[in-house]
Amino acid sequence: MTSEATRPEPRPLNGRKRAITTAGVLLALLLASVDSAIVSTALPRIVEDLGGAALYAWPGGAFMGAAAVMLPIGGKLGDIFGRKLFMLVGLTGFVASSALCGIAGSMVALVVFRAVQGVFGGMLLVTMFTVIADIHQGESRARAQGLASAVFGIGSVVGPPIGGFITDALGWRWIFYVNIPFGLLALAALVAVPHVSSDADWRSIDFPGVLTLIGGIVPLLCGLSVLNSASGVSPTVLLLFAVGLVSLGCFVFVELRVADNPVVPLGIFRVNQVTVLVVVGFLSNFGMLAGSYYAPLLYQGMLGTSASQAGNWLIPMMLALIVGSTLSGRIFPRIPRYRFFLTGVLVVLMVALWSLSRVGPDTAAWLPMIALACCGAALGAIFPVLTTVVQSSVVPERLGVATSQISFWRALGGPVALAVLGVFVGSGIGTSGEPATVSTAMSGVFLTASGVVAVAAVASLLLREVPLGGSEKAAREEAAGAEAAGADSGRD
Repeated sequence: MTSEATRPEPRPLNGRKRAITTAGVLLALLLASVDSAIVSTALPRIVEDLGGAALYAWPGGAFMGAAAVMLPIGGKLGDIFGRKLFMLVGLTGFVASSALCGIAGSMVALVVFRAVQGVFGGMLLVTMFTVIADIHQGESRARAQGLASAVFGIGSVVGPPIGGFITDALGWRWIFYVNIPFGLLALAALVAVPHVSSDADWRSIDFPGVLTLIGGIVPLLCGLSVLNSASGVSPTVLLLFAVGLVSLGCFVFVELRVADNPVVPLGIFRVNQVTVLVVVGFLSNFGMLAGSYYAPLLYQGMLGTSASQAGNWLIPMMLALIVGSTLSGRIFPRIPRYRFFLTGVLVVLMVALWSLSRVGPDTAAWLPMIALACCGAALGAIFPVLTTVVQSSVVPERLGVATSQISFWRALGGPVALAVLGVFVGSGIGTSGEPATVSTAMSGVFLTASGVVAVAAVASLLLREVPLGGSEKAAREEAAGAEAAGADSGRD
């Protein structure tokens, strides 16, 4: 069995190779994030061509579900076998599965190929954020994570309009074909990533942990998907939730009592920064979903704008997210008490969401635009803090696991937020589309999201600052001690 503590670290890259590799990472992240949302606007045309209207939501859901499950698994495997292998395999598989999606002859085939693409997409997402930590140190790491977070966020936002444009101009199959040349370009840039040798083999993989984790997450995500599309809690939803919770219970038992090399070392949650920022990332996603998913309904259903006008009003939020991510990566590492920076940003997000809850049918359209821009700036500022601080608080051998937890819980926060906030839309609007009715529903959506973000702001005050990538010794001592304590308590 390979000891993770003795795995050699990657050799440093010179400036030119680091820049080329970082560009490749950003391009690969953009492809994966855009593909998580690009299908939504093409789905009517896909259903018209392939049929299978009953599976309308599954091409998008299959990708996001498979990607979410792969996040913690990919992070652990990258720690064991080296990240370059999984990065190149992930990108190659992503390009190949994009081609398969493009030639799909039925809706069932498209769903299967999208699930395969999601597996490789999840592998890409977690590996890329971790590779940035491998090749950048100190303030350079924070700036690079800021750029990566901006690219990831913008890819998720621009995915639907890009999908609509490509579908109208070239046909829906090209939303997948365009990944091939860009993926190959990113692949060429990422060859420079240093290889880290490892004597691990397949026996190092925690197969019981992997299987029970998949058996827990997949039913929960399916249950949330059914809940979002149904009028209430059905026996199917309850059964899916029950299966998922039982499997997750088995997963915890396996990780604590059975696995010698657990896929998710639960002792990592004894590290203050990991636990606090996982909570903050999960809860702040309510703000992301409220702004990007329900703001178009606010504009169209309450303020009476067209779909294209609603999209235009969201552009400032998208631009503010880019600016917020980029500036945050440069500013917060220079603030000694950066937890108060994080708390302040969350308060801005909370107030912006609250102001959106006060919008009525007579409100001028530019007022919610300002609030949404504040949401975008705040969300953009949060992402680099989460990733950089967590990566600075664990030993290098845990970088993949720690990074994957931030990505995983943020991904899981999306469907949970949709299920919770969707209650107000389903029960408040129903079959009526009157502006007053929409106003009541939107008030509930944004007020609830604001309250959830307020909890995240309080949780951020519990964060303990650590040196950001500049003191590996301090991170190693704190993380090793916390994980040892967690392991001891789990084995007792």
